[in-house]
Amino acid sequence: MEYFNKLFNPRNVAVLGATNNQMKVGYMVMNNIIACGFTINDRKKIYPVNPNPKYKGEKIVGFRAYQKIQEIPDQVDLATIVVPSDAVIPSVEACGEANIPVLVIITAGFKEAGGEYVDMQSELVRVAKKANIRFVGPNSMGIYSSMDSNNPLHTGMGFMTPTPGEISIISQSGTFGTFLCNYLGKIRFFVSSGNEASLKAEDYLEFYAQDEGTKVIAIFLEGLRDGKRFKKIATEITKRKPVVILKSGTTQIGSRAAASHTASIAGKTEVYEGLYKQTGVLKADNITEFLFLIKAAKDLPYPKGKRAGILAGGGGYAVYIADACEKGGLDVVPISDDLIQSISEMLPYYWSRANPIDTVATWDFNVFPKILKLMLASGEFDIILTQSLEMKTLIDRYQPLNKTSLDQVKLFRQFVGDIEKELVKKQIKLITQFKTPVILIDPKYPSPSPAFDLYDKGGIIICPLPEEAIKIAMKLFEYQAYLKRINENE
Repeated sequence: MEYFNKLFNPRNVAVLGATNNQMKVGYMVMNNIIACGFTINDRKKIYPVNPNPKYKGEKIVGFRAYQKIQEIPDQVDLATIVVPSDAVIPSVEACGEANIPVLVIITAGFKEAGGEYVDMQSELVRVAKKANIRFVGPNSMGIYSSMDSNNPLHTGMGFMTPTPGEISIISQSGTFGTFLCNYLGKIRFFVSSGNEASLKAEDYLEFYAQDEGTKVIAIFLEGLRDGKRFKKIATEITKRKPVVILKSGTTQIGSRAAASHTASIAGKTEVYEGLYKQTGVLKADNITEFLFLIKAAKDLPYPKGKRAGILAGGGGYAVYIADACEKGGLDVVPISDDLIQSISEMLPYYWSRANPIDTVATWDFNVFPKILKLMLASGEFDIILTQSLEMKTLIDRYQPLNKTSLDQVKLFRQFVGDIEKELVKKQIKLITQFKTPVILIDPKYPSPSPAFDLYDKGGIIICPLPEEAIKIAMKLFEYQAYLKRINENE
């Protein structure tokens, strides 16, 4: 815990290999520290280090440069190393002399490169242990931490500016981890674990388990170093908070690629599948599902059963969602006479009077939140699938060539502008008010739109396709069932 507290909430930060050359990693790391909100105060400072004589007495990215890390007047808790590979070990030795306990090593060219570089990584580990140092990497893209939410830290080379949140990420791919941070936005911790020569995925997992600010743990995995330890930790964690995993290296070619990327041993897919089932880990099958499952595991109430209610604006679309539910394991259940009677007061006489509920292409968009409220209050469903009320994107894509239709577009745009925001807010309020999970389905998502921004800020789950929404619902249901079995056995 002491090492991790200094890694994720350091007093002072140094960058070895810092530079004013904007095309080099040393500049990117310095700039990212500032760009994500790290604020200089009496307790927290940034110290660039570069032995090049041209920087003597000069500044790097606005901060006084030092020739050696031993020259820094304050105690440094965390140093990031971005020097060439042959200078990494001497840099670690220098950090040991300066009593720096934790490092982030960005530099690549160690075990993942094979041959003599395997021995170089072994020597790196030996030198660090001798100095009582723990480190991230090598071959890492860095870390992000919002442990101090008023002073978040991104010491890495990723092109990203997340903000403080409740999702903690371990990624054995720095590029994919950066993508995750950009997409999810609000992050508690992110670690690009690299070759895991010192600190390993299991170490970060154990720390996230104890961190009260972490609500969901997301892992992009190429291979585990210690499967038994992972199983033990994950089994305990999933009782309290969800762990979502996407694993690469599941094919022969992918396994070879993982070995050359981060020196990971991908392992047999069957072994990992068994591990997930035994520990309650939520496994994503692809990138899209991974992203939605992370968000849903954090924000969506977990379905207690498989009874699905469907609310859609068109009959054909509603039928398609119903088919997808049956194929995916959800039950499209009949609805009660009382609910039919209540809905009939809002829709034309020719509506189907069945589940799925088709609003028969009504132009009265206010019926959507009204019917949704009736469905939620009825207690007849364990999950509800419905459409978003975002309309701007569709109108913007309608580009007619004749003047009459162009005038109509202006009229539609004005009409949508007046009601869309109000309807979306009503829908969000209803979804967050009830404990029954609701997933919105919209093929336009995530197009740039004020409505989609409102949904995202409100923690509403939107999937472009019904199949994605149904898979997420089923996996959360299975997780809920797993927790119930665990509690009954204890």
